[in-house]
Amino acid sequence: MIELVIVLIVALVILAVVINSIQQHKEKVESEKRAELTKQRMIIDESEELLLAAGQLPISKELSMIIHQRLLSALEICKEINPSMLEVGQRIKDTRERIDALQTQTGSGESIAEQVTIPENDKQIILVLQGLKKLRSLLRNENAKGKVDTHLFMTEDKRLARAQLTINVETMIKRGRHAMENGMLGSARQYFEKANRSLSEQVEADEYVTARKQLVEESLYHIKDNLRSTNRPRPADTNDDLDELFAPKKKW
Repeated sequence: MIELVIVLIVALVILAVVINSIQQHKEKVESEKRAELTKQRMIIDESEELLLAAGQLPISKELSMIIHQRLLSALEICKEINPSMLEVGQRIKDTRERIDALQTQTGSGESIAEQVTIPENDKQIILVLQGLKKLRSLLRNENAKGKVDTHLFMTEDKRLARAQLTINVETMIKRGRHAMENGMLGSARQYFEKANRSLSEQVEADEYVTARKQLVEESLYHIKDNLRSTNRPRPADTNDDLDELFAPKKKW
């Protein structure tokens, strides 16, 4: 009888351990699902934000396709994790239709450099530059996952880098000119020097880089010349007729 009780106790303990292990495993799985859903929702939100900002950002057809494919993949993962999310099914359908429409479009983003629009104020400039950084990060991640081939990655990244350069340089030139107009030569020199550094760091000096570098260096030359003129010591005043008239008389 005692042996039976002991066996039952041991069995109950083992059962409790098994149930606890199953419960912990369930909680772990649910926790991982929630974490994955959160991750995919962040990808969805970021992708949709970038697509909404397409009017301000230089997004080519190829890059738009990459973003849409990324969005579709995240939506499908969400649907797989939680099939009861009915609204996700419609979003998957809409995204697939947009991808099909993109595939039938002709042309590409070859003229992306001409599409760069310089924002009017600092807040817009910051938002556009942040968007460009996000696009380049997205490209790197998709390339690392093998979803974007290296040639396309390098082409698109080069275009985005050029957009960043253009906005930075044009903004510095605009601020430098404004500072010059207001007689703030020291500030103007700093703005033009920043633009010059950005241009000098470019490995490939195309027409834009060459022309802007010449303009910036000419502006710096004029600023330095004006600063030298301002700081040049004035010659001592010569005696005029009044000085000579009131000068002490020499005794002979």
